Amino acid sequence: MRLSFRTLQRGNALRDALRYISVLRRLFRMSPHTRYLLNQLSVRSHANLAAASS
Repeated sequence: MRLSFRTLQRGNALRDALRYISVLRRLFRMSPHTRYLLNQLSVRSHANLAAASS
């Protein structure tokens, strides 16, 4: 069975969309404080990556 590149892309997009939805559900089940802490960690990690790449 041969799958085209487009079919594989569509499968990856669907899998990513489902993963994104599950992440959103998990975030909404968390307390606001936990979401705040995760956001702070994300911001810091992005800042560290930007500083390291320059």
